Amino acid sequence: MPQNNMGVQRAGEFDQTVGSVVGEPEEPAEYKVKPKGAQRGDWVEIWRVILPVGERAPQVPADTAQVSLEMRLRGFLLDEEAVLGQEVVIQTRIGREVEGRLLELHPRWSHDFGSPQPELLAIGQELRKIQGGRG
Repeated sequence: MPQNNMGVQRAGEFDQTVGSVVGEPEEPAEYKVKPKGAQRGDWVEIWRVILPVGERAPQVPADTAQVSLEMRLRGFLLDEEAVLGQEVVIQTRIGREVEGRLLELHPRWSHDFGSPQPELLAIGQELRKIQGGRG
């Protein structure tokens, strides 16, 4: 099985033990086909520019000053109907109303904490051994 220097198999590599490419699990069917339009009350994500180039604070680094400060925000659509790319108004979980360009319908959280690190997984067991089985 292909492994990196930590002994962990990397996504996208061919696994000879199962005869397939290792990768992310497939998304459930309900996430594969997203509707093209949103209705009032749908959970959506918007995008907007907060500070355009030239309006950034003077103390930011030069490379940062060359790009706009942008925001992505999730909330419930307040417009009756909307399509991707349209300017819309949403209500956030805390009740703020914010305008922006509709980016995604029914967005899901896709972040994680990465792959488990073998060294960290063994720490608890090693500590119990050191303490004589206590803990």
